[in-house]
Amino acid sequence: MNIEIEDRSDLEFITDSYGLKVNLCIDIQVYNKIFSTGIMYMTETIGKILSKIQGDVLLLSNHSTQVLRRENGVVYVNNSQEFSELPFSALGIAYKKTELM
Repeated sequence: MNIEIEDRSDLEFITDSYGLKVNLCIDIQVYNKIFSTGIMYMTETIGKILSKIQGDVLLLSNHSTQVLRRENGVVYVNNSQEFSELPFSALGIAYKKTELM
């Protein structure tokens, strides 16, 4: 995991491309050997973070495809085929399924 608060180009890219004002970027790598376990723990952790912080949130896959988005207090998860196997219920918070680009 890498937490980035200094690289303003990433933050500006998020604002310009997705219309969200964010002030922190976190990179997370889940490896293939333990992907199913790692993705479950990552999803639980993201849910805990979302329940503790306010504001907009954007979770991207490979720096481009939206997996999860919180905007105006509503959490949306991508229900496309690509993310259908992700354990969104492990977030432990309310969310809405939708197609996110």
